[in-house]
Amino acid sequence: MVDVYSFTKDVKSLPSIERIEDIVSAIAKETARCALFIREYTAHVFAARVVGQITSEDAQTIQEFTDIFEKYKQSLDWALGVHVAVVVDDARHIAQLSLKVAKDTQATAQRLEQLEMLKNLNPVKLNSNRDGCLPADPQNIFWLYGVTGAGKSTIATSIYQTFDAMSLLGAALFFTCSNQESSPSSYPHVVDASIKDQFQRLLVEPLDRAKDHIHGPIVIILDALDECGDPEPRRRLISLISSRFATLPLLRILITSHPDLDIAAVFRDQSSIVKTPLDITKLLSLEDICLYLDTEMVHVRKIHFSWDLGPTWPGDAKITGLIECAAGLFIWASTATKYLQDAHDPSDALDHLLKKGSDLDALYAVALQSIKFWEDRTFAERAQACLAAVVLGKVPISDTTINALLGLDVKHSSAHVFFKLGCVLQWAPGKSARILHASFGDYLTDHKRCGQQPWFIDPALWGPQLARSCLRVLKMELCFNICRLKDSHISNIAVPDLADCIATYIPAHLSYSSCFWADHILSAEWDEAILADIENLMYNKFPFWLEILSILGNLGIGINVLRCVGEVAKQQNIALAEFLADAIKFMVAFAPAFIHSLPHLLNPVPETNTGTN
Repeated sequence: MVDVYSFTKDVKSLPSIERIEDIVSAIAKETARCALFIREYTAHVFAARVVGQITSEDAQTIQEFTDIFEKYKQSLDWALGVHVAVVVDDARHIAQLSLKVAKDTQATAQRLEQLEMLKNLNPVKLNSNRDGCLPADPQNIFWLYGVTGAGKSTIATSIYQTFDAMSLLGAALFFTCSNQESSPSSYPHVVDASIKDQFQRLLVEPLDRAKDHIHGPIVIILDALDECGDPEPRRRLISLISSRFATLPLLRILITSHPDLDIAAVFRDQSSIVKTPLDITKLLSLEDICLYLDTEMVHVRKIHFSWDLGPTWPGDAKITGLIECAAGLFIWASTATKYLQDAHDPSDALDHLLKKGSDLDALYAVALQSIKFWEDRTFAERAQACLAAVVLGKVPISDTTINALLGLDVKHSSAHVFFKLGCVLQWAPGKSARILHASFGDYLTDHKRCGQQPWFIDPALWGPQLARSCLRVLKMELCFNICRLKDSHISNIAVPDLADCIATYIPAHLSYSSCFWADHILSAEWDEAILADIENLMYNKFPFWLEILSILGNLGIGINVLRCVGEVAKQQNIALAEFLADAIKFMVAFAPAFIHSLPHLLNPVPETNTGTN
């Protein structure tokens, strides 16, 4: 294998060579098969084979791999010596990764050879009373989860094709909610037995009898598990997967799904399950979209050969435009390329596509409709409020911050909503909730696009409500000497461990409310309640609000807020407007001192005083 992969050190300097693409692809498959054989050889029956001799069956397998790699090396040498043409970029990635596998394989083989030699030295037998290593939990389940359209099923299909070609595929189930056969409740009819009985009789017992004749793992693919039937039978299947499949070391199970609450709750604490999100916001995902589009454009050019598009059509600028429109969603990119393939004039069609942009309204509607709780008025109202906080929030905020802003208790936490909205939001417990693409926020807040849906977010309604939430937090939590500072005569930058004090005494919801309460109302109509809350903040809590902005280093925000709110107040409350104008003059005049020692300016106190203002 090392000999075969020796060409990779020069691969960057090689031009694209079309002839070797199939050869390198075949080498990669044989490398995977060989790596699986070695892993099973060294792990599954390693102890027995160190003591004994290599079986004739193993020796034959090793010889077969040796012959195959020699054959491919000869083919590769011949192809490299013929001529240069196209496409080796994909193979380069495979080859570079496989070179590491080859080196690891060589090292493993050397260790096995050394163990075989040591066996002849008659070593002292191991003391059976000595403690061994702690047992490691097997990890034979891989859960890939992500939002609708991220490419989970595409990945599952590719893995299906790869392992099927290697004769290592045990089964592949691609669930769809519209297919009755996707329900676990239909399984027992096959053998008229419960799922647990089927598991024991159709998997555990046959695999136990065949384990000595199986080289390499058997791959099972369960795609779109969240679409597997009704909640109750699906719950039984998920429970069975999490509790029993780890006992089948010969199986490798790939599961894809949305991060639905019932699946996440069961899989979360299972050490046998490798949990990986398919994050479409990462650079690697965008690079994958780019690679996908580049590949698909080759097919578009071939289909529309009569248009003489040229070898680089449609050009880097328009490919970049497509990537921006796709925003990491493979479903968008796939639909776009199919549209171009079927178009009469691909260039005109591409221009139209780029002008139209990312039209995902139908996809968003389908994803939101898949949540079965919108008819529940209590859930719908809470979900709407939580979505408003995410979509209209000025910075990404966590579920705990949203709970505090909206006054939600543990029983009615926003986390319950976000778990159900996992198909359209990027979120993890305690982390910021984010929309995946700007078009989702545009969709939710556009009356023409979803005004009749229960998830519609009206900024004119929810903006003031969020402002009232912020003002309520400030009314309740702003106080004298918020950070419990011991000396009011030193500047903020001289306060020891100021960052720790902020983390301890200024929670995220208080920080957010202090900085952004005005942003939620400046473009909305003020009612009497909003005006009363602003008056209360300015007349009763103004020094404490300035103090917290000073500690956070955001006094500039305060000055801008006073100016903007003052302009609106001129139309409704002259006294408040005059107060705000005087406050601005005060802040501007003493801005440098504010930055260094706001408490001392507002309330000069003796050195012995332990308070600040």
